[in-house]
Amino acid sequence: LQQVVKAFEADLDQLAIRLRDYASWDGSYDYAESRNEQYIASNFVLETLTNMGVDIVWMIDTQDRDVVLLDHRDEQAGVERPAGADVSALLRANLPRIKKLAEGSNPLDRLLRTKDGLIAFAAQALLRTGDVGPTRGYLVFARRIDPDVLERTRETTQFPVAMYFSQESLATLHP
Repeated sequence: LQQVVKAFEADLDQLAIRLRDYASWDGSYDYAESRNEQYIASNFVLETLTNMGVDIVWMIDTQDRDVVLLDHRDEQAGVERPAGADVSALLRANLPRIKKLAEGSNPLDRLLRTKDGLIAFAAQALLRTGDVGPTRGYLVFARRIDPDVLERTRETTQFPVAMYFSQESLATLHP
């Protein structure tokens, strides 16, 4: 079981690694103030989000106001901007927890439950390259825990990994 948990944690930790590149970068720092749309067009297109394994991008300023909120549900849907009210409500309801767990927390602590399953997130303060200057808010990357995440865990561990969210979910399994 430890091997499965560690493989799952390692997969989720990739969010934090990718996030760090964006949150401690002059481009993101400047966008938080300028709102120059070229930043979004250059950095958060469908292909980039898909390659990074990021489904949701949320940037807030120091007053906790939305700077940008994007949702990449699947290849056919593209990138939704702003993200739907359900995503916004989930993130807003969990903002104190998201901020508290920013940087250095266990990936399994950074899970949010939705009506559709789990979402893993990573959050970090927006700073200039080199982690300097006053913060301009927070950047959050999130990923839905979908069959691809479970498949990577199965491949890594060579164990038959499955995830069940409720008694109702267990009742719908095929014998």
